[in-house]
Amino acid sequence: MKTINKLFTLLLFFICTFANSVLAGQDYSVGFRQIKAQTENGFSGGVWYPSIDKEFVKKWGPFRPKWAWGGKPIAEKRPTVLLSHGVTGRYRNHRDTAETLARNGYIVIIPQHTKDQWVGTDKTIAVVEHRIAEFSRTLKEFALAEPDIAKLIDKQNIGAIGYSLGGLTVLGSSGAIPNTQYVVEHCLKNEQLDGDFCLGDVSWLEKIWLWFVGTDIVHWYYETGLTDKEVVTQVEPPIQFKAIALVAPVAAAYYPKEIKKINSKLALFRLETDQINRFPFHVDYIHRSLGEREHFYKVYSDAHHFAFISPFPEWLLKEEYIPVAIDPEGFDRKAFLQEINNDILGFFEEAMPIPKKDG
Repeated sequence: MKTINKLFTLLLFFICTFANSVLAGQDYSVGFRQIKAQTENGFSGGVWYPSIDKEFVKKWGPFRPKWAWGGKPIAEKRPTVLLSHGVTGRYRNHRDTAETLARNGYIVIIPQHTKDQWVGTDKTIAVVEHRIAEFSRTLKEFALAEPDIAKLIDKQNIGAIGYSLGGLTVLGSSGAIPNTQYVVEHCLKNEQLDGDFCLGDVSWLEKIWLWFVGTDIVHWYYETGLTDKEVVTQVEPPIQFKAIALVAPVAAAYYPKEIKKINSKLALFRLETDQINRFPFHVDYIHRSLGEREHFYKVYSDAHHFAFISPFPEWLLKEEYIPVAIDPEGFDRKAFLQEINNDILGFFEEAMPIPKKDG
C-alpha cells in the first residue's frame, strides 16, 4: 500500500511539474531595444519582442522595467503590432501594453512621432498627413534600424493599436482619408459638446484671430516646420493591417464611408469618462458607422482619457506635476491597464494567433 501511495505521489509530482512547465512556457521573456534616430528619416522609438535571454531590472528614465534589455530574439516568424501614441506623447507611455503582447509572443513596434504638435495653426492638414505618412513607413524604417528582428516579422499578420490621435493615424495608414470638411460640419453642429476637439473652449475674439491667420476650425496645433496643404493625401501606400485596436481614438475627421471601407478586423475601446474625445462623437461614432459589420466594442466604466498611459512612479509625482499621470480619486490605473491590455491581447490572439509548434 505504501508503495502504491509513493507511486501515486510521484506520478502526481510529475503531472504537476509538467503542467507548471506548460503554463510557464506560455510566457516569453520580454526583449526590448530602444531605437535611436539613425535612419534617413530620423526614425526612433522602441521594440518589444519574445527573447531567449533572461530579464533584469534597468533604470530607464524614472522607470525600472524588468526586461531582457537588448536580448536576442526567438528565431521564429511572429505576428507584429504597430502602435501609434497620442499627440505630444512618447512611445514609452505604452510600455505596459507592449510588454503584455511581447510576453505572449508578439513583436511590438512603437515609433516616436515627430512634428507632433497639432493644435492651432494653418498647418493642420500637413501635420496630420505627416503623422500618417510617418507611421506608414514604420516597417520600412524599422528594417533598416533592427534587421535581425525585422526578418522575423510575419508580414501577413500585421496589426495596429491607435490611441487618441494615434487612432486617426492608424486609420489613415490603413487607407481611410481624414477630411477637414467633415471636421467643419461636425464642429459647427457640436462645438460645445465636443469642446476639446473643436474650439468650444476658445473665446470669439480668439476665434476671429485664428480665422484671420488662416487656422482651421479645429483645435489643432503649431510650430511643425511644415507648409500648409488644402487636403490630406495618401503619401505612402496603405498598410494592409490584419487587425486594428482603437483606444479612445480621434474619429470626427472621417466621413462614414471612409470608416466602412476599412477591411481590417476592428476592436473599439471606449473610456467612459473621456473628456478629450467625447462620447458619442469619436469611438462610438466608429461603432455606429460600422453598422451590422462584426467588430469588438467595449466600454470601461470610470476610465478617463489618460488612463491608457502607463503609470508614473509615486516619487516622481510628488516632485513634478504630470497631468496625464493624475487619476481621479479611487481609480486604479494598474487594474484598468491589466484589464484592457488583456482584452487587447485576446483580440489579437483571435485575429492574429501565435503559431503553435507541432507536438
